[in-house]
Amino acid sequence: MIIRKTLPEEKRRVNEIFAIAFEQPLDENNPPIRDSAMTWAAFTDDMQMMSTVTFTDFNVNFDGSTCKMAGAGGVATLPQYRRCGGIRGCFTKALPELYKDGYDFSFLFPFSTSYYRKFGYESCVRKYRTVVDLGLLDPPKAEGRLVLAECGSDFSGAVKTIDAAWEN
Repeated sequence: MIIRKTLPEEKRRVNEIFAIAFEQPLDENNPPIRDSAMTWAAFTDDMQMMSTVTFTDFNVNFDGSTCKMAGAGGVATLPQYRRCGGIRGCFTKALPELYKDGYDFSFLFPFSTSYYRKFGYESCVRKYRTVVDLGLLDPPKAEGRLVLAECGSDFSGAVKTIDAAWEN
């Protein structure tokens, strides 16, 4: 098995594998994996791409400091290659490289905590849900909208505001 970063010309195949693995149609106009993301892939000896893991660059707040974080996603394996070690190989190769490149953290939203624990991930955030009736605000906001964060502003939560996200 060969593990390496994917090349720009392999981005379409990464998106195809994601679509196949998650049983979703491939939308050429809105691909699931963005060009700016870093993707690692596992290949068979005859260079057939079998598994992929994609990391997206973020900044996070930790203990009052801004740190680099690689958000893991796009974890996908073609059905015929499942349980062959492709994902393990991608994480084993990628995480030390990300650390060398100055990333302090890698976050993901797992389908299974025990599955990702094998690669060094652990639960570290509790999820809370709060419902706020905006109609109770004094004075009420125009058109029933309230601005919780603005483009270019700092953010006190875990993941910092990304100005590019506001454009979408």
